[in-house]
Amino acid sequence: MNRHLWKSQLCEMVQPSGGPAADQDVLGEESPLGKPAMLHLPSEQGAPETLQRCLEENQELRDAIRQSNQILRERCEELLHFQASQREEKEFLMCKFQEARKLVERLGLEKLDLKRQKEQALREVEHLKRCQQQMAEDKASVKAQVTSLLGELQESQSRLEAATKECQALEG
Repeated sequence: MNRHLWKSQLCEMVQPSGGPAADQDVLGEESPLGKPAMLHLPSEQGAPETLQRCLEENQELRDAIRQSNQILRERCEELLHFQASQREEKEFLMCKFQEARKLVERLGLEKLDLKRQKEQALREVEHLKRCQQQMAEDKASVKAQVTSLLGELQESQSRLEAATKECQALEG
């Protein structure tokens, strides 16, 4: 392999455009990583220096890619841990949500039951009030009857005494 062809192939590996760099005459351009781009000289004079710069830049790029890959792996791992913790937290919250929903349903049923019991108790209180009122009326009626009967008893007793006196008077 001749020297010019080998230099061209080496420079092709590090060129972002992918085209041969041996024919380009670029001096001091910025690469995407912020480092000065390689100098490409068309003549044979700068071949060893150009090759050395290509190799150095190639190594720097490999190191940068390796470092970027390591950082990406770490970030990916952090993301996976974060996703796992988020999944666990979501499952925990869903469990608590289900428990809360069941509790709300149970409390709702208890509320309905207590409402029914309250309505039943109010009906019973109304019934007891009516019974009490009826008993008060019955008591007044019985009292009136007792008073009437006492009056009749006193009247009967008075007549009996009068009849007893008459009988004694007739006997005497």
